[in-house]
Amino acid sequence: MFRQGWMQGNRLALKTVPKQFVYQKDPAMQISRRWNRTPAVMVARSTRMKSNFTAKTAASGEPSKSKPLLFAIGTIGGLGGSAVGLGGGFLAIPLMTTFARFSQHSAHATSLVGVVATSIGGIVSYGMNGEVDFYAVAPLTLGALLTVGLGVKISNKLNGAMLRRGLGVVMVMIAPMVAYKEELFELIKDKKGEQDTNTNDPYRKYGLLTGLGCVTGLCAGVFGVGGGAVVAPGLMLFTDLGYHSIVGTTLGAMTLPSMAGAFQHYRNGFISPRLAAALALGTLVGSIVGGTITCAIKDEKKLRQMFSLVVVASGLKLIL
Repeated sequence: MFRQGWMQGNRLALKTVPKQFVYQKDPAMQISRRWNRTPAVMVARSTRMKSNFTAKTAASGEPSKSKPLLFAIGTIGGLGGSAVGLGGGFLAIPLMTTFARFSQHSAHATSLVGVVATSIGGIVSYGMNGEVDFYAVAPLTLGALLTVGLGVKISNKLNGAMLRRGLGVVMVMIAPMVAYKEELFELIKDKKGEQDTNTNDPYRKYGLLTGLGCVTGLCAGVFGVGGGAVVAPGLMLFTDLGYHSIVGTTLGAMTLPSMAGAFQHYRNGFISPRLAAALALGTLVGSIVGGTITCAIKDEKKLRQMFSLVVVASGLKLIL
């Protein structure tokens, strides 16, 4: 009994000993305590906690994205987008949210990197065939650069559901223009012949193209798409370019604006350079191949109709 009481007394005594007394008696523990409170250790500990949280989040079902998947998505988007002059975003964004499990904001932002690659590929493929009008590219680029930043700010203020449904509405609206682009082209040319809509005044012409570029840049910043559905009818109306030249000029006009928009999205944290590079590489390959095939095909109406059906189906899926 005496021994048991002595052990219990020691336990109580140890519990009541203040920690400061223990640190005072043990210099090694004092040094350890001071070291753990230094700013460098505190920052390292915080970083380690963040990395552990990221790893746990990824293991618990966060988006799993791989470079080959993004490369394949970029190839599909570039191939289809370059063929009809839309930049590829209308295909790439639904594929990224569905298969790569991107958030809506990240998909729209990363899509702009794909638009850059599609534009570069379009300049290469269409330019080699003499189908890019750089005199029209200049005012379109200027106008788009003025408004793409505003579009990015608007995109950041919208939630994911609003972005998704808005893109779906745009896709459904532009699908008929893709399917019947040549008919629209001929209709506008006929109207121009009757009403003399086209003007020989260069100031008015380039002013209208600059305004058209402003609308295009706004759409690109908000939705992460190339804006070909806006540019193509305007080029038909304000210039005398042929069909293939309109597609090539549309793609060329979005190179610098999409770069500017992608950089702003990157600064906001919505773009992963590693994944965006894989998407851009695939898009570049697809756009060069798509542009080359389109220039070689004289009657691509069936191709455009099939593409428009895919755009409508994807748009309805985003809306619903």
